[in-house]
Amino acid sequence: MKFEEKNRMSRRGLARFFKGLSELVEKDELEVGAGRIRLGDSVDVEVEYKEKKGRAKFEIEVKWQLSGGDETMDGSGEKERVNDRTGESISEVKQEMKKSFNALRKTVEACSLPSTVDVGELVEINKAFVVLARDEEVYTRDLEEFTSLVAKFKDAVESGNLDESQNLIGEMRAAKKRCHKTYRWKE
Repeated sequence: MKFEEKNRMSRRGLARFFKGLSELVEKDELEVGAGRIRLGDSVDVEVEYKEKKGRAKFEIEVKWQLSGGDETMDGSGEKERVNDRTGESISEVKQEMKKSFNALRKTVEACSLPSTVDVGELVEINKAFVVLARDEEVYTRDLEEFTSLVAKFKDAVESGNLDESQNLIGEMRAAKKRCHKTYRWKE
């Protein structure tokens, strides 16, 4: 099932909408479009705020595992393989990796070292990606190279070596491009 609705409302109307939504979530009675949604007992919530060209955007994304296991539906209605460890699909992990890598790249290109926490996040996302890609032999060599570069990058950041971190970001970017040239996930 897929449903999208757009409405314009006042700030007060938005507050009433959130209050009503909150009450429905507590009762597990969420209805969207023509269907009823049952939430999981545990949900992942992502909050994002952006300002661009004089406009602001605030998004709240709620995700949960559907009952019945290791498959979920993507936006097109097709089933995706899900990582048993985190419940994330390969496309979700890929997007997380892209965001994490780009944030680190921008920091290093601005001649600053990223935090070790941010680098650790890329390491963990890369591990999840490796698990999902383990059955793709053609992908293994390129992914092993990228994983090795991620480990070296982590070491360079932890030792405070900005020059080496900048070089490794460039190598990681090139490895990522080679990997995409060799194989792209069918999404």
